[in-house]
Amino acid sequence: MPSHNTPSQAPAFVDRAIERWLRFVVSQRYLVLAVVALSIGTAAYLAGGLKKDTTANAYIEPDNPALLYRERVIDAFGLKEPLVIAVRTPIDAGGVLNADSLRLVRDLVERLESVPNVDVDRITSLVSQSSIAGGEEGIEIERLLPAGEINVATVEKLRAAINDSPLYDGTLVSHDRTATIIVAELLDETRAAETYRAVLDLTQSMARPRGEEVFVAGAGAITGYFSTYIDRDAGRLVPFTAIAVTLILFCAFLTIRSSALPMVIAVATIVSTLGVMAASHVPFYAITNGMIVVLIGISVAEPMHVFGEYYTLQRERPFAENHDVIVDALRNVWRPIALTAVTTVAGFFSLWVTSTMPPIRYFGLFGAFGVLVAWLLTVSFLPAFMAVLPKRPSRLIERSAGAASDPMSRAMMALGARVIRAPRMVLLLSAILCIAALFEAANVKVDHARIENFNESEAIHIADREINRTLAGTNQLDIVIETDHEDGVLAPEVLRRIEALEKHLRSLPEVGGSISIVDYVKQLNRAVDGGAALSWKIPEDPALIAQLLFVYQASVPPTELQSLVDSSRSTALVRTYLRADRWSEQQAIVHAAQKFIDREFADGTAKATLTGRVMLDYEWVQSVASGHAWSVIASTLAVLLMCVAIFRSIRDGLLCLAPLVVSVLFVYAAMGIGDIWLGVATSMFASVAIGLGIDFAIHMISRARKAKARFADVDAQVMYVYQSTGRAVLFNAVAVGIGFSIVTLSAAPPIRMFGVLVSIAIVGAFVAALTVLPALLKLVSERSRRDLPHASALSQRLAPLLVIAVGIWMASGQTANAEDGDADKIMAVVAAREEGESVDRVAHIQLIDRHGVVREQVARAVRKNVADGRRMAIFYQSPANVRGTAFLVFDYQDTAHDSDQWLYLPALRKVRRVPAADRGDYFLGTDLTYDEIRNDSRVTLEDWRFRLIDRSEADGTACAVIEGTASSEAVATQLGYSRANWWIDEKSGMALRIEYWDRAGQLLKTVENRDVRQVNGIWSAMRIEVANHKTGHRTRIDFRDVRFNQKLADTLFTQQQMERGL
Repeated sequence: MPSHNTPSQAPAFVDRAIERWLRFVVSQRYLVLAVVALSIGTAAYLAGGLKKDTTANAYIEPDNPALLYRERVIDAFGLKEPLVIAVRTPIDAGGVLNADSLRLVRDLVERLESVPNVDVDRITSLVSQSSIAGGEEGIEIERLLPAGEINVATVEKLRAAINDSPLYDGTLVSHDRTATIIVAELLDETRAAETYRAVLDLTQSMARPRGEEVFVAGAGAITGYFSTYIDRDAGRLVPFTAIAVTLILFCAFLTIRSSALPMVIAVATIVSTLGVMAASHVPFYAITNGMIVVLIGISVAEPMHVFGEYYTLQRERPFAENHDVIVDALRNVWRPIALTAVTTVAGFFSLWVTSTMPPIRYFGLFGAFGVLVAWLLTVSFLPAFMAVLPKRPSRLIERSAGAASDPMSRAMMALGARVIRAPRMVLLLSAILCIAALFEAANVKVDHARIENFNESEAIHIADREINRTLAGTNQLDIVIETDHEDGVLAPEVLRRIEALEKHLRSLPEVGGSISIVDYVKQLNRAVDGGAALSWKIPEDPALIAQLLFVYQASVPPTELQSLVDSSRSTALVRTYLRADRWSEQQAIVHAAQKFIDREFADGTAKATLTGRVMLDYEWVQSVASGHAWSVIASTLAVLLMCVAIFRSIRDGLLCLAPLVVSVLFVYAAMGIGDIWLGVATSMFASVAIGLGIDFAIHMISRARKAKARFADVDAQVMYVYQSTGRAVLFNAVAVGIGFSIVTLSAAPPIRMFGVLVSIAIVGAFVAALTVLPALLKLVSERSRRDLPHASALSQRLAPLLVIAVGIWMASGQTANAEDGDADKIMAVVAAREEGESVDRVAHIQLIDRHGVVREQVARAVRKNVADGRRMAIFYQSPANVRGTAFLVFDYQDTAHDSDQWLYLPALRKVRRVPAADRGDYFLGTDLTYDEIRNDSRVTLEDWRFRLIDRSEADGTACAVIEGTASSEAVATQLGYSRANWWIDEKSGMALRIEYWDRAGQLLKTVENRDVRQVNGIWSAMRIEVANHKTGHRTRIDFRDVRFNQKLADTLFTQQQMERGL
């Protein structure tokens, strides 16, 4: 039989080395198979540790400055990507502001609090947010939807509060009053998938008395649901691909081994790749599903060529030894399969070199690794296993008894004859089509919308669309305002710039609204002025601004405003809500915002920086176009380099590129015609298609070089190419094409589009390889006979130089059991502990945020018990901007009687009544609640069920450890705690340490009473330290000049004394 090699293709020593390797494999087949099995088993074990990452941040390099800045902002303001739940009631059913719909909202919030991984302290809704209103009696700060019965009066009061407050109009409640949102932040964003499913199940199970619609969307929902998409894809795409490819393989040769062994190689390749990914701590991204399917198609292509040659040699040499046939078959095809493997690796690897997005980079890196594994298995596992099996021919190949006896071969020969007759016409038609494709390719544009990862019929896509249509929007663009000193952002001139920025942003198309500290300041200023509309403005007095915020924070948790301003008041956040999902629309908003910032913040008084999810998307999507261009250039040069190096011919290297140019142009044309965006997934098609499509050209050029050594006639040479490799190339294209066409079944539209584009590219490369390439071969071969004799030698001399030059260029680019009765007795002592008839002390208060930033306050606090209850007054002495502020409380023994509370603001020289606080509300911006302040480390026995769980020490003092559980759900709601542990010093009756758990069962905070001593016969803690474990906020109060049971004048507890001060 004539040799399939030509001397010019590789040095002889390489051929000898390959043959020795193949002889070793077939002779030591069981050893080879054992090593392969052990390696694959190890990889399979490692693959079990593979983790998923479907977050949007996955598309950005961890050290990207924009991401690092965003993470600092998240840390500073406590921002997380939340679930957004919208409740919408049709307008003909009264809109959402009706008793039935509001009960649904409250029930939904209460049930959300029991969902694992939902942060119960970070649920924003009508239930949690406060209205800021003013009237004749003073400022009123109370929950928009308070506890208790929801009746007509409740609804009307809520409606009036929303209508009166621009804070919530359009953001919390839609302008048309048909919808409201609930924003729930997650404790652990890596558990977003299970949390999203739990919330979705919850919303679907609730009764909807007025036909309310409930939508669940938001960044947290997208992350969670996208993880579900990955699992769904893996369960559909891989089996479909495996079945389809197996059928193609069987049809190619009608033998079991020719379909089973390539699929074993495919499975081993995938397992090895995933195992190495896990060992390298690289997560499984959404697009990794596409890589698995791609590797199936690639892994079977080269074994198909091996089996084709193996069965052909069996037919030609029926009496040859099986081992000899195996070795000769591999020896005859090792070059083209090695070259196709290397060029496919180059195509994939170009993604690693040129992209800045981790999912794409790792797709390229591990795609390249998988191709290498598949090639290694083809030249080791495959011949070893074939040597174990008995020699059996392919019935299909045997029946052919000639080169063109089967339908596929006859079709190839017929096509070849037509191309040979009219090569110039083939090239002319191809050129016309390429020119037309160029015009359509000009319409391709870069764009991205994260919600477009889902089908339009999906619940999450519908939810996103409806929330964007009805409310402010689900996409956030944040602007951080930074000053260089404490309280800097509260300066009136800085606040006015923020106000102007918000006004500008709200005027832009697709901006649904914004919120900042300015909105609170203006609403508070309006409230203290009795609700006058003209007072919706920024005060000129910085002290008044500070005191207004002090008023607000005295009525809400200490971290209520942490998402808008930091503890030092030197940095603020403006959150802008966008209805636009598409990057191209968001880009216009980003540019407009940046232009305004450059103009209005240029003097350095304050610095403004764009950030947020929208800005991160803006950053990395911008890199798609440039990254795509570089990947196309790099992969093209890489495959050219490989072809020139292997063939040692610039001409043959360039000929290999011809089918690729045609196919890639056709794909760009399809994108332009179909309005398919160049996005994350679709931007990878060209590099992958180049790496795969070059295979067809390589096999045909390889056969053409062999034909040149056998035939003098050019037409005979071209026909030999069709005859010897056309059928194999066809089945190769079908197998790889099937693999990619299965990707079009993906649940994710971008992955689907990626499959469509690569499938088009493969078909285009296949058709061009069978038409354009043979036509070029014929014309070039005819002309080469007329060229000077030294042209070939010149090409061979230039080829190494080209390889070196391009290589240099590319390298430069890159509990103890106890009686409950004991517990009850101990806690009864605590509850009855003497507190004194009066107390007068100075409190030095430190409010410490999670970054260690400290805000200090000094206040004199006096308390006096009276016949109907108690009186308490607090007079602030520092800092300077709140000096003179005073707070007066009348508590009553009759629990049905709400407390009376007043606040004096020296900047206004007015005393204002403030609404009574609930038991679980935080006290004057500290981490202690009003109930804890009133009880002064004692307990209300009716609230708890106690048991003694341990005896331990606290600060070196022996204590009884008492566990308490809330006596009812209503008590837990009032207090904000479901459980508590007290470390009780039985000598003093003082709780030295208290741990509280929130209603979801999460450890919330620890209170430590230190330096406990007797003062005037009363046990008292000289220092209280509180640490909130969820927010990171801490409070420290040191008491000085403490005096109990002193005679305090009644006049201390009057509004007149508040105005005079102490």
